[in-house]
Amino acid sequence: MKSGQLVAWGATLGLLGIALSGCAIGGGGQSRNVSKSPVAEHDLLADAARQVENVEWPKPEPASLMTMITGGGGDRFTRDDAVNYYLNALGDAPSRFQNLRADADATLEAAAQLRDVAYLTAGAARVSMNDVALVETAIQTLRDHREIYAAAARQLEDDGGLVANADIDALRDQFTGAIRALSAAADRLAERVETDRSSTLAAPSPSIARSLPDL
Repeated sequence: MKSGQLVAWGATLGLLGIALSGCAIGGGGQSRNVSKSPVAEHDLLADAARQVENVEWPKPEPASLMTMITGGGGDRFTRDDAVNYYLNALGDAPSRFQNLRADADATLEAAAQLRDVAYLTAGAARVSMNDVALVETAIQTLRDHREIYAAAARQLEDDGGLVANADIDALRDQFTGAIRALSAAADRLAERVETDRSSTLAAPSPSIARSLPDL
């Protein structure tokens, strides 16, 4: 992930905040008013979610039901494969953990940008469950990133790198905090959908995404 991309995203988010003149953000980042701005908040939300996926390893493939039953793996690219791929990408430089930490910080910044865009989207004229699904998918992606970064850092420690247990714990805690923040943003979006549906009597209320016990 390039730092320039995050700078550009910060500028885009700033412009979106100006455009959403009808949307005020209160304590905890929650939008108070519904915006009638024509800005394409939903496209920006999708772009922000893609930024969370922008890491230095291919995305691991989830195991199919048959794979879980039979115990086979085949050619599936697993989370362990992602850890090894990332460790190879870090190379043999003495500053491998510092490079890992910089990559992790960039991922956390992307998650923070997504959180902010999600709250702005909650103030859009219309919000759908597709918006909620985008954030919930990013939450699962961030969980995977947390485990891969932590496992890679642990391997660096085992290989004799200058990595302390406290460093790894701090990294995991930051990702857990980012996951909680995105969960709250998903809740806010889902509450907007529920409110809209209740007011129009168009459909039953959606289930709220606030139950994430496996943080």
